[in-house]
Amino acid sequence: MDVQSPSSGNKFMCEPEVALRFAFWVQDNRGNEGAHADVAIDGATIQIQERVIFDIARFLSENGCRPEHLNDSWRGNYRRNGHGLTLKSMQGFDVQVRCGSTDVKAECKSRMQRRSASTKRQKRFGHLCLCNRTGDYL
Repeated sequence: MDVQSPSSGNKFMCEPEVALRFAFWVQDNRGNEGAHADVAIDGATIQIQERVIFDIARFLSENGCRPEHLNDSWRGNYRRNGHGLTLKSMQGFDVQVRCGSTDVKAECKSRMQRRSASTKRQKRFGHLCLCNRTGDYL
């Protein structure tokens, strides 16, 4: 199923947007007050040299994320609807949400959309892989 990105109007969401929207959904629908999400985002999915790929600062602001302590322009700690959010570049699962005694983990992967005859370009978009407690993909 194709889902249009509400933030950009693009036909597909990029990997960081998929990861963040999933973290928000888990916090809002499965989390108790104070659920905390760690989201790993590769800086190259945000910006390459001067070219902005995903305007993460605008996205976070539009989705009610208030910065608490930032390490750079977007990495660091945020609050959103009573929940904690930490954005960082790290190895491991892309999204980890702690909801009381339950951990929800997910991995986001980029895929290439086939080249269109008119543009001759491939486009990257994100999709979500859910994992169980042991880290095996579901």
